Amino acid sequence: MNTTYDRTTGRKFRAGTRFLPAALAIALLSAPDESLAQPVDPAAITICYQAYRDSDYDNAISSCEPVARAGDANAAFIMASLLALEKFGVRDFTASVYWLERAADSGHVEAAYNLGVSYQNGHAVDQDYELAAKWYRLAADDGSAKAQRNLGALYEHGRGVERSDALAFFWFRQAAERELPDAQLKVGLMYLAGRGVAGSQREGFDWIERAANAGNIDAQLSLGLLLDSNGRGEGIPWYEGAAAEGNTIALHNLAVIYLRGEQVERDLDRAMAYAERSVALGNRESATLVQDIRAAMVEAAVRLKPGVLGNA
Repeated sequence: MNTTYDRTTGRKFRAGTRFLPAALAIALLSAPDESLAQPVDPAAITICYQAYRDSDYDNAISSCEPVARAGDANAAFIMASLLALEKFGVRDFTASVYWLERAADSGHVEAAYNLGVSYQNGHAVDQDYELAAKWYRLAADDGSAKAQRNLGALYEHGRGVERSDALAFFWFRQAAERELPDAQLKVGLMYLAGRGVAGSQREGFDWIERAANAGNIDAQLSLGLLLDSNGRGEGIPWYEGAAAEGNTIALHNLAVIYLRGEQVERDLDRAMAYAERSVALGNRESATLVQDIRAAMVEAAVRLKPGVLGNA
């Protein structure tokens, strides 16, 4: 029998059947699904999971739906993932969110996190920071580092929750301890600023260094800026790490360092290379720096000519 999906509820109907009126569709969506009381067939679960692992999406969606309706959280999450793909004519984010909620209600941590993202960004649902905080908290309490980080950001900005630097720091710290680099950077910066926690330069530096060592570009730039002030060139390796990933501030600062030659031996060619790449990546401030480097190159060339004052 040919079937089609009601894109609101995720329920199947025979092809050609009219979709239900909106009010009735909403009622069905909110009504308890009696199929949840049915036992889940282990063989059906295996077929569902295997089809998804094999990227056999047509069989996955047909085999996973009954398993998901029977209450299997992983199958519901698979349904949500499949309906967000362009495999069935169009991406059906509304139906995807429906299955995310089914999965999250059954304890699926990643589904709860993704629901938080959907409500925070207004993706396939009305933007609602309070609901975002609700789903993030469920996932965060179950150990999702990404949810902990995002919940920290909501507390930091007072979106959907009462603004609290202390709670923002708490959740950022939870995520940082689970080795999430951008959360480690946030913890480090909050220690440096004494925001939400007693200030500590040592703790702040250590957390930022952990994030930088994990490859976080912003942390590498921050570490470069922190070390740049000592005049010993210790920030250069961190600038170079960020510059290699296209960070224009790091590229600009490296160009300045090699132009001045104060922390390292002056190298105008290297300075120009950094400055020109920064310009190419959209940093307009580096355009003036390119002109300064060109002027320095001309000056250096004139000084090298025989007979010029000071070099005769």
